[in-house]
Amino acid sequence: MPLLTPREREILELIDGGLMNKEIAKALSIELTTVKNHVHHILEKLGVSRRAAAAAKVRKLGHRSASIPRSRDQGVPIHCNPDRPGRKDR
Repeated sequence: MPLLTPREREILELIDGGLMNKEIAKALSIELTTVKNHVHHILEKLGVSRRAAAAAKVRKLGHRSASIPRSRDQGVPIHCNPDRPGRKDR
């Protein structure tokens, strides 16, 4: 997936993991506006209009990183948030 920057790929993986923009911003210690800009660029580059479509397109192409991004403060996969019941580890 050479057209996406490393940060865009990282954010796309988090989108695929079910995180919302605010959660992504907190997990990556960046501003919400920055996340929104990255998401806009991802959607534009992949030619889709929805976040789920971008994640599905990348999954279909088989472009998932082997490593799971981890939160900086907890050292656990960020999609394993114990404060959000119903969220399951992937």
